[in-house]
Amino acid sequence: MCRVLDIEQTAFTTSLIEPPLRLQIYRKWIRAVSEVHACEDAMLSASMLVFRVGDVFAARSTSSRVRYRRRGDSPVERHLDECILVQFVVRGDVHGRFDGSVLDLGRGDVYLCDLAGDTDLWMDDAEQIHLLMPRRHLSGVKGKIHGRVVPRQSLSCRLLCELLNRLFDVELAAPGERMKPIVEETIELLIRCLNHESHHGSPSDSFERTRQAIMGYIRENLSRPELGTEHLQKTFAISRAKLYRLFADLGGIHRYIRDQRLDAALRDICRHPKQSIAATAHRYGFSNSRQFQRAVRARFGITARDARTGWGIDSIFKKG
Repeated sequence: MCRVLDIEQTAFTTSLIEPPLRLQIYRKWIRAVSEVHACEDAMLSASMLVFRVGDVFAARSTSSRVRYRRRGDSPVERHLDECILVQFVVRGDVHGRFDGSVLDLGRGDVYLCDLAGDTDLWMDDAEQIHLLMPRRHLSGVKGKIHGRVVPRQSLSCRLLCELLNRLFDVELAAPGERMKPIVEETIELLIRCLNHESHHGSPSDSFERTRQAIMGYIRENLSRPELGTEHLQKTFAISRAKLYRLFADLGGIHRYIRDQRLDAALRDICRHPKQSIAATAHRYGFSNSRQFQRAVRARFGITARDARTGWGIDSIFKKG
């Protein structure tokens, strides 16, 4: 994508790109604003229409299951640190982390990202409308902006969403100058909403409780061959997308299960040096000794035989 603040109007879609190339090309297109990370085996599908009204940019986007990330050390355009991104969830689910605060957002919610802050967003088949604007436009807002939400239940939020939708109902037929009153009215209403009806996002206790429950279940069932994504979805009545989000900062659910199985297998080998390495590997879901040995070396930097002949539990897990 070109330098964002130089754009007048542009559009992007993955529909005309071969699936294996979509993520690579989309990353380049959106890299000014955010990093993009695929969610395990999900095929990327994304589109965006962007147009400019004065110094404000409006966009409408769709996104399959994918993760967007912007941090202080991200390879993104730093001049955008002076901007605020207002986002309206038209459909789908959005899970967000804003400088440590956690929010689950859905259809009808409006939320704000300060591009100078750390932001992680997980999308699940989401469509959104966005306004990107210099921070000065929201100078009248009281309190911290990053992670603020205008809850969907409020009348003000419904009015705000109607204005945001109106931008794209008339944009194709209206010159930029005629759009300015709608944008100005939207910003004025947003400020009133934030000062009177919004709330700050706070860390989600339920998010962490759910993750801890799943972690405990995994540790207790490492030797069950059916332990995996589908089994956990059924056991905890949870969607695949939410299960991914719960473990995204740990490398994903598949990696977490694999690492826990490796840890347990190495502990067994250290505690019972006479038992067969192949049998231990098989008990914890590894199809053959060679696969297991490669995984052990990648995680711990030693072989399973090294562990059995004297490294000991403490030295292995301190090293790993």
